[in-house]
Amino acid sequence: MLNQVMIGDVMTASPYSIDIKDKLVAAQQLMSDKAIRHLPVLEGKNAVSVLTDRDINLALAANKNVQAAEELMVEDVCALNLYQVDKTVKLSDVVSYMADKAIGSVLITNQGELDGIFTATDACKYLAMCLNGEFSKE
Repeated sequence: MLNQVMIGDVMTASPYSIDIKDKLVAAQQLMSDKAIRHLPVLEGKNAVSVLTDRDINLALAANKNVQAAEELMVEDVCALNLYQVDKTVKLSDVVSYMADKAIGSVLITNQGELDGIFTATDACKYLAMCLNGEFSKE
């Protein structure tokens, strides 16, 4: 039964997101306010990246000029190598790929539009639920 679980069954639905043209400080503030570490980056309606707290910290540490750091844009910092899958993909395929490639998050789409996010933290939560007999797809 667990091999029938799709990523859409365990993703975090309707994640917060930010536009690629927004300022980095806006992303940092949103992530701080919402206590999240991964933020989908959109260009229009298309997901193009995931910005992490680590990306932000590295960018700010590398930029000692406070005024210049405040002018950084999301597009200046986010990597455009994105792992995304449709919500109908098997969870086992997604977590295997994440583990193999050391990826911390994956964006989940539904008919090409952002529908959710699945992170390593979500995987740990799901694993704990399974081990405790608390998860049921039914």
